[in-house]
Amino acid sequence: MSRHMHRHREWDQQLENTFNQVYAFEILKQPEVINPEAEEELPDLDMSNDQFQRAQQAMNIDQRQLFILITQSIKDQLSGDKKREKIFVTGGAGTGKTFLFNLLKNQVNRCYGKSVVKVGALTGVAA
Repeated sequence: MSRHMHRHREWDQQLENTFNQVYAFEILKQPEVINPEAEEELPDLDMSNDQFQRAQQAMNIDQRQLFILITQSIKDQLSGDKKREKIFVTGGAGTGKTFLFNLLKNQVNRCYGKSVVKVGALTGVAA
């Protein structure tokens, strides 16, 4: 029984990863929607689909443009494109860098269908 349950759990996880991957590229097909409400802090762990969707709606214009650029770049890479983006994100305190970073981290993992993002910091303060 345990072996069968283990196999079903693996299939369930594969299905969930596939659905997340398909949904991750849907942003490229959606019209631009701007929500002027304040951004919410996101947990550092994986977000539920509900949290992910709410966070996407809370992005400002600049965050959305970067989000779409990175999503399109991943889609192109998965199609065989060799081009890689190198992006530097900066801004003052409270501008939404951490919010965007957490959302992008989750999006990249969803696009690839597995956990591919590893996070590190150079200083104890940043960590």
